[in-house]
Amino acid sequence: MKRNLSSLAGWISASPDDNDSPKIRLTLDTEKIKDFLSPLTVSINSEPIDAKLTSENGELKFATLSQNGQRLNIKTSAEKIAEDILANKKNVYVITDSIAPKISNQNTKELGLLTLLGRGESNFSGSPTNRRVNIKTGSTKLNGFLIKPNAEFSFGQNIGDIDAQNGWVPELVIKNNQNIPEFGGGLCQVSTTLFRATVAAGFKITERHPHAYPVHYYDPPGFDATVYPPSPDLKFINDTPGHLLLQTKIEGNKLIFEIYGTSDGREIKIKGPTITQKNPDGSLKTILTREIWRDGQLAETNIFRSSYKSPDLFPIVKSTPTPTPAPSTTPSP
Repeated sequence: MKRNLSSLAGWISASPDDNDSPKIRLTLDTEKIKDFLSPLTVSINSEPIDAKLTSENGELKFATLSQNGQRLNIKTSAEKIAEDILANKKNVYVITDSIAPKISNQNTKELGLLTLLGRGESNFSGSPTNRRVNIKTGSTKLNGFLIKPNAEFSFGQNIGDIDAQNGWVPELVIKNNQNIPEFGGGLCQVSTTLFRATVAAGFKITERHPHAYPVHYYDPPGFDATVYPPSPDLKFINDTPGHLLLQTKIEGNKLIFEIYGTSDGREIKIKGPTITQKNPDGSLKTILTREIWRDGQLAETNIFRSSYKSPDLFPIVKSTPTPTPAPSTTPSP
């Protein structure tokens, strides 16, 4: 780090050495050094990169190697710089702290990514171009994602910001009882497909919401999951002995989620979804039942009920989306 003399002069303060001495004591103001260092965080700080895996010919390989991030330690750096300058050192250095990634490089046996635990599929046939772009963007962001044992996965927290800078384009969403264009419309194709995979895998689902009305992209009704980060969200817990790997792929008009991990022997039986009530205006109610069996015995039964309003209550309104949509608790398709 090069010392700028004009900056250095502003860091120095002078005071009498003591009451009986004519000597002047020079000290360095670490608070001013901190102010000088703060702008450097933009170029020095970096986020850690998690390892991501991919499946090739049935074999799991690392698609992205993990990398530590770093943070400028302003307090320690300021103290060290002051010490070095007073010691008349020619060069002074800043001090950074290393930040470990959540998922580091490990071999596949250590991660336990050996078994296909659950698979989900949905059909987005008939989707306009922008909707297809958002489906690809969302599924790509989650492809290769690793989830630690006992961790709760939040779709909203891990999908990132929904804006143009992150590859999203305007498409219809359900908001304020209307269908309006916003960045990320169609993202629920991704959350719905992941929901189906988690149901098939038998994971504990801690948050799931149906759409406001039946959307044909998510047929059969009752097997969907709406999201609009940060809420509503789709959340589930990895209650298996090992890590989970999310794999996504698009085949024609089909979006597919596959979840790999370590099997604990649970068997899953799914009944439905079944329409329990259907009205002339298109509103309906459904029920989806999941049974989790262990050692030949029924261990747990989960029931997912969905109630949908009439599609006629949600008109399409064409408007120009704002660059960054404000969060809403109203589901989006």
